[in-house]
Amino acid sequence: MLIFGMWSLMVTAAFLPALSYGTSRQDVLIANASSRLLLADAQGSANHVFGSSRSSSASHSSDQTPLQVADKWVLIFKQNVDVQAIQSLCVEAEALSQGRFSGSCRRLHTGSLLKGISGTFTAADVHRIQTAFKDSFLIAEKDGIMQVDQGPISPSSTSSTLTQTSPSSSSSSSPSSSKPEEEAQAASNLAVETSSLGSATPPWGLDMIDQRSLPLDGLYHYNSLGSGVNIYMIDTGIRFTHSEFGHIDGSWGSRAVPGFSVFGDNNSSDCFGHGTHTAATAGGLTFGVAKNATLIAVRALNCMGQASYSDVITAMQWIADNVQYPAVVSASIAGAYSAAVNQAVTSLMNDFGITVVAAAGNSNENTCGWSPAGAPGVIAVGAVDSQMRRWYSSNWGNCTAVHAPGVDILSAGLASDKATAVMTGTSMSAPHAAGVAALYLQNNLGASPADVRAQLAASATPHLIKDDPALADSLNGSVTYEINISSTPNLMLYSMLNDQGVILPSVINITSSLATTFSLSLSAAPGQDVQVSIQSPTAAWNPSQALVKISPASLLFTGATWNSPQQVSFSPAAVSVGDFFLSLTYRSADNFYNGAFQTVRVNNNQTLTGETAANPRAISSLPFAVIDSISKFADNYTQPCANVIAPGRAGPEVVYAYTPLTSTYVDISTCNSTFTAAIYVFLNPDNATAFSCTNSNMTCSSSDAIGWSYGMTNLRLFGGITYFIAIEGPAKAIGNYMMRVSESAALQSA
Repeated sequence: MLIFGMWSLMVTAAFLPALSYGTSRQDVLIANASSRLLLADAQGSANHVFGSSRSSSASHSSDQTPLQVADKWVLIFKQNVDVQAIQSLCVEAEALSQGRFSGSCRRLHTGSLLKGISGTFTAADVHRIQTAFKDSFLIAEKDGIMQVDQGPISPSSTSSTLTQTSPSSSSSSSPSSSKPEEEAQAASNLAVETSSLGSATPPWGLDMIDQRSLPLDGLYHYNSLGSGVNIYMIDTGIRFTHSEFGHIDGSWGSRAVPGFSVFGDNNSSDCFGHGTHTAATAGGLTFGVAKNATLIAVRALNCMGQASYSDVITAMQWIADNVQYPAVVSASIAGAYSAAVNQAVTSLMNDFGITVVAAAGNSNENTCGWSPAGAPGVIAVGAVDSQMRRWYSSNWGNCTAVHAPGVDILSAGLASDKATAVMTGTSMSAPHAAGVAALYLQNNLGASPADVRAQLAASATPHLIKDDPALADSLNGSVTYEINISSTPNLMLYSMLNDQGVILPSVINITSSLATTFSLSLSAAPGQDVQVSIQSPTAAWNPSQALVKISPASLLFTGATWNSPQQVSFSPAAVSVGDFFLSLTYRSADNFYNGAFQTVRVNNNQTLTGETAANPRAISSLPFAVIDSISKFADNYTQPCANVIAPGRAGPEVVYAYTPLTSTYVDISTCNSTFTAAIYVFLNPDNATAFSCTNSNMTCSSSDAIGWSYGMTNLRLFGGITYFIAIEGPAKAIGNYMMRVSESAALQSA
């Protein structure tokens, strides 16, 4: 087990109890403070909020100056302290006239969360205050800085990506100096269409947390929306007008609302990007876990991505004073152990009953040595990638409650109301868990923070996560490397805490076009009638073509019939796309059922439509566009034009058919695919001798580095003749192709 040291942790544990009962040790600690003070050091407690791009904003001009914390302290008292006496310390004229201390207060903490002051004090000031309040003094520590620094371009992203790094240190054994963290963001103006329940392709993180194992099924299943739950986002603010924060029923307004700004400007909008991203992960319409939760911006970080301990404590105090239940705090921040921050977090949970979710930290160190994640009872969340490997910088240890997706997470960006961003870090993991906590609280209104933490741990998938093989450490304890992190709970976040429907069989296998049945009943007696709609997916190349015909398409359950299975029959259509899911949507005045979404997996063993020219995918009209995976198809054709695609790169093909009514000229392209493809056009379904063929590069340029074009242009097709268009990927092609067929640009402009 790695043994690590940290002054602030050692001193808080070893020395602070004595500070409350006498002055002999205080005199030793505080005398000659510049060289001998062992209380938490400002330089050694650099905290970090994980990720985001910088965006200046005139409306936040007051908080774009880098923070300075030299000689700044956070002093916390016991709850029984005389509040008026604390307040008098912060009346500078009175304090100076009585000669008590020469410092000045920055913040006064006298709310119900905790009692304390923060500001600029000398070591002698701190000593005098401790002496004066010796029976009610609790914590003294230097104020710390939370900060994000920009770093180099991330090699892991396929788009223009910024990598955020934290201050680095040569020492890897102390949490007070973190390793460079990779919090990648690629912001763009890509419009992501908000969708009705379950209809959009989710980012991989959502796709993962609703299932127990790989591979991903391409869907996010959810049985709650987080309705009525308030998620308090301690972050850089939120872009409230972003489309991700609309209401799921399409009603006017935003579910992301202003809460509080520690900067006194009454402005909790985002000027950095990190807060918008995490908020959309917790509760966005497309990218979010809890799609109908209310997201409350509590802005504790400035426009340079910085905050102090005292800023975070002030933010938590506002939450305690203004909380609306049920409530979850999502804190995508972390830093070296702070007794003061942990005291505030503990009070939020124990005294106010607010569930707190926090990033475990991005330093490959023990989570217990970081704040707020290391505070007992916090749901500290580590990060994994899409292959279920612990992210190499994710913190570990038994203070980590669960792991959640945190690598290359797509969510809302700051640039516009439809912008997106991709980020990496435990900051991205935490809002996944905060969203799941909101789903649970929707149906368990009286659950305590301990109940929520226990539920997320109990429902998590065990033994799914592997350790990143690039690092010398061991998650599962099978091998002992440089550090042993086998004490880390191997738990992967799982979001389907309560299934509303009992589906039998849970997986359906079909091998022909014959009708197949399954049964559905409810898992619990409803308070009101429940209507369940069953929907079929459609063919990727023909959105009007349902894959199955369902009968009946809607079921009604009452309080008397809820546990009586009802039969649903479906008949496969003439087209086959391989495995797919039927979608079940619940509607009811019962909050447990309303808005729930489940699926039935259908393993389709029929021959795929498009596998060969004998059973092609039909193109009915132009223009035509399709995005689909090619990896599920086989390599059925010998290369009809060997000079087109490089030897050894032949791979799977998908075949389309188009019969123009009249003669025309067409352009065919596969640019923007995830691989360079070949395009064949041929006439005889039994003989793939090419009528025309070419390579099509990914860049949509007229010619790439080796002379490959973006596809076919001005290809003449004659009316009444069927043309077969085959798209071929390289050997073992993985990913999606994007094909477009349209009348040629020259013809359209004629």
